[in-house]
Amino acid sequence: MSISPRHPDRHPVEAFTLVWVLITIGALAALAMVLVPNGAESRDSELSAREEALLPRITSALETHAVRHQVIPGPSDWLDAVAVTGGLDTNSVRLTFPQFSTDTTSQRLYLIDPRFQPNLVGGILPLALPTAGIDAASPNAPNTYARAIVLSVSKRGFPLPLASGIITAAQFDGLWDWVNDPAANTTPLTGINALWNRPLGAHLHVGRVNYQGLFHLISFRKLTYAVDGGIPVMVTNTSQRYFLTGTPLSLYALTNGMMVMRHVVSQDQSFDLGSPYEPLGWWKFEDAIGSTVGLNLGKLGSIANASLTNGCLTGSSTLTVPTYTGYPTNNQALHLDGVDDYADSTQLIANDLSQFTLSAWVNPTDLSPGAALGVCGQYGVLAFGFKAGGVRDLEIKTAGGGTLSAPYPHPASEWHHVAVTGDGIQLKLYVDSVLVATGGVAPPGGSYGTGATSFRIGGGGIFDPVGNSFPGELDEVCVWDKALSAVQIAALKVNIMPF
Repeated sequence: MSISPRHPDRHPVEAFTLVWVLITIGALAALAMVLVPNGAESRDSELSAREEALLPRITSALETHAVRHQVIPGPSDWLDAVAVTGGLDTNSVRLTFPQFSTDTTSQRLYLIDPRFQPNLVGGILPLALPTAGIDAASPNAPNTYARAIVLSVSKRGFPLPLASGIITAAQFDGLWDWVNDPAANTTPLTGINALWNRPLGAHLHVGRVNYQGLFHLISFRKLTYAVDGGIPVMVTNTSQRYFLTGTPLSLYALTNGMMVMRHVVSQDQSFDLGSPYEPLGWWKFEDAIGSTVGLNLGKLGSIANASLTNGCLTGSSTLTVPTYTGYPTNNQALHLDGVDDYADSTQLIANDLSQFTLSAWVNPTDLSPGAALGVCGQYGVLAFGFKAGGVRDLEIKTAGGGTLSAPYPHPASEWHHVAVTGDGIQLKLYVDSVLVATGGVAPPGGSYGTGATSFRIGGGGIFDPVGNSFPGELDEVCVWDKALSAVQIAALKVNIMPF
């Protein structure tokens, strides 16, 4: 009888193998339970990182658009601005999750500081930069509140901290300053959805746009400036305006209208084109009809604005093109009745001058014999006009440099340019830029005189303490503390000031 061999270890091995299989399955199940939430967390972190990378691109596109187009976009056009400038489509700009276009919780918000341009009512943006710039003294000038936020959430299904683009100043400040701090169990600011506590802070994203940094303060003095395509702006004294970075400016000399330079705004800057031949007083009489003040465009500024007395006024003039080269069709002049009208600078402009030039366009309507007719001057120092008597010579009288006169070769009711210079040695008279007389003496002590009566135009006492009223029109009256050359006098006749 045969007996089969025994295998006493067979069943223990099978049991051991089965145990290890069960342990392995359990371990894998446990690992799966761990990995599934970690995978979701990883996807959330991915989305958060993607949003943190995209927001700077969006805010940079907003800044670039403002510089390139000279417009700060508002809630209605910021999407297009970013899409065009940043090379994105509007759907991906508007939504954190473009694949869920109907999910309102995935929309990005463009929030504007409500204190930006506080003087404007209603919608405050978009803001198109005026071609004259933004007045620095205006409450609308760009300040620390010229800023905006692009707000988004990278966890789908969670609401935005704000339901819309409407935001209070306190909320805006809170979001602007907010930084996610995992150690702090606080919301970004009071009044924000309470869901935004410590665990969710990593999914709230704030992109900041500081528009104030794009503006620069430009100071102008004694020049005309223009933005490409804009109307030229004359600055007779000093003006400060804000412009966006990249604004192209053309600068022209106030004295002769010639372009001096082109400039692209990149920083705060000052431009002063005051000429060494800038007149002390320059009254163009281009003031509004009915004005009682003739603005002084000379370097003495507004303190020498001329008070128009006794009813004299500015108005339309026949001193215009095509007959008079350099003068516009809408040119104006000072109208005087020849009785008691005059313009008063209220300043002792002619005192203690070692040199001088007086010039004006004159249109006397009556040159019949009589008292002297004053064009301009300061009684007791300098008196320029038509000599008293039966023959109306053109005359200059000075306290220290003598007197000089010459026949005036033109009839009444015609426009002609007259000028006189004193260089500390002699006097020179010009009519229509032609030298007609030379004479006078060197003033003792080097000064042509000092007086207590203000510089006046058209009467009010020029040759005499009172009177000397000019009948007709005067224009472009100027006084310098320098003796201009014959070439410069000729340029004045065609409305080109010396530079």
